[in-house]
Amino acid sequence: MHNNAANKPVGNSPSHGGELADFIYHNVRCAQSHDAEIDYELVDFGRNFGIGRQTFENDGGPLRPGVFVISNATVLSLILSVICAPESKGVRLPGDIVLYKKVRLDREKLVGNKEYLMGELKRLLAA
Repeated sequence: MHNNAANKPVGNSPSHGGELADFIYHNVRCAQSHDAEIDYELVDFGRNFGIGRQTFENDGGPLRPGVFVISNATVLSLILSVICAPESKGVRLPGDIVLYKKVRLDREKLVGNKEYLMGELKRLLAA
């Protein structure tokens, strides 16, 4: 089910339909897979935190108008979401994942196990 795209503008590209998943699919995934080039007039990578038009002070300078932020934290979140999805059970990872040099995620426990990830994130926040 799609939300009304007119109520949820995400960027300037009409091809994304106004939804975050469509924007990322067209302007990041397809651009990288098919064109081997991301349109940096639409997408701002490299900030530590932030998504959409929300950024943090002293994290990459002011945001240019019409540019959509996909931060390092956002990319990590998307990767972890896929790894922890039940559909990923049985996927083999080459090594453990270390978050912010504080928490090591056990690859055997992480795959397909959202509860394990949430527990480790709570531990990271408590540190």
